Amino acid sequence: MKILSLACALASVCVCTLAGQTTVTVPVLKDATLHDDLNGAIANGSGQYFFAGKTNGGVIRRAVIAFDVATVVPAGATITAATFSARCSKTTAGPVNMSLQVLTSDWNEGPSNPFGNEGGGTLAMVGDTTWLHTNNPGMFWAVAGGDFVAGSSATTSVGGAGIVYTWTSPGVIADVQSWLDLPALNFGWLMKGPETAPLGTAKRFDSVQSPFAANRPSLQITYLTGTPASVSVTGTGCVGSSGAALTLGTVGLPMLGNAAFAITFANGPANGLADLYLATSTAAVPFPIGPCNIYLDLVSASAFLVSGISPIGPLPLNGVGALALGVPVANDPSLVGVVFAIQALSLDAGAPAGLVLSNGLTVTFGI
Repeated sequence: MKILSLACALASVCVCTLAGQTTVTVPVLKDATLHDDLNGAIANGSGQYFFAGKTNGGVIRRAVIAFDVATVVPAGATITAATFSARCSKTTAGPVNMSLQVLTSDWNEGPSNPFGNEGGGTLAMVGDTTWLHTNNPGMFWAVAGGDFVAGSSATTSVGGAGIVYTWTSPGVIADVQSWLDLPALNFGWLMKGPETAPLGTAKRFDSVQSPFAANRPSLQITYLTGTPASVSVTGTGCVGSSGAALTLGTVGLPMLGNAAFAITFANGPANGLADLYLATSTAAVPFPIGPCNIYLDLVSASAFLVSGISPIGPLPLNGVGALALGVPVANDPSLVGVVFAIQALSLDAGAPAGLVLSNGLTVTFGI
C-alpha cells in the first residue's frame, strides 16, 4: 500500500497550511526580429510586429522574445503551468509549425522601427539586435542567426491571421522555472518556423509595441508558494533480533512531483513483517512500552486506527530486515502543507518485549 494514496484523506484530519496557486500574466520585456542578412544591416526592434519563418522570397526570419519572470513571480515559487500567447496578424501561408527554443545569449531589443507591414525590416541602428548582432554594432551572436538550444521547448501549428496562438508544454514550464531560479540566465526564446522547403512559411505576429494592448504577446504563469517539503526524526527505535534499532528513514523529500520519494525500514527482523502507524503529529512526551517508546500522538493515532486508515501493512521485510516503500508524490497542490507522523511496529520473537518499535518520522509535503 502506498502512503500517498492516503494523503488526501489525511488532509481532512491533519493540521495543514494549504498553499494557494496564483496565476499572473507577465508582459513582454522585449521582442525583435532577426532578418537573414549576412551583413547584419537589417533590423526590427521597436516595430509593431515580429516575424518567423521563410518569406516567399526565400529569406529567413526569426523572432526573439523575453519576459522578466523574476519581477512578477516571487523567488522560491514552483511553476505549475505556463503558456506563451501570440497573435498572428498576417500570413500568406497555410498552417505551419512554429517552435520556441531557449536563447543562450543576451540581446538588446533596439530602436529600429520599420514602416508599413514591416516585413522587410529597416536599416539597423545602434543598439539593435540583428542576424549577426546581439547589440549593434559591437556585440555579436556566437553563431549568426542567434544562439539557442537545439531542441524546442514547445511547438504550435499557426494557421490563419487574427488568431491568438498558444505554446504550452512541460518544456515551457521548465524554461520559466529556470528563469525564475536563475534570472541572470533568462534570455528568452527564439521563435522559428520552417526554414527549408517550402517557401512562404513566414508569419507576422503583433509585438509588445502594438498599439492594441489586447494583441500584445504575453506569458501566463501559474505558480505555487507555501511550505517546503521536509522530514524530521523523533527518538530512536528499540533493538530486536537484528542487534540494531528498527529505523525509519526516507529517500529524498516529499516534494510535489517527486516520483522517487520512499519510506525506508532498516534493522527489522529478517524476513519479518512490519506495520506502519500514522498520526497527525508526534507526542510531546513518548509513551513507553518496555524498552520501546510510542512517539506518535495517541489521540490522533487512535483516530486513524478507528477510521481504518492505519495501520498500513503488513509490509514484508527482506532477509536483512529492510524495505523501501515507494511513495511517488503527485504534482497536486492540495498536498502542500499536509503533515503527518509515522512509526513502524514489527513483531519480533527475539526482542525483549516480543516486538520492536521504530523512531518516529514527521513528513511534510511541500515544494
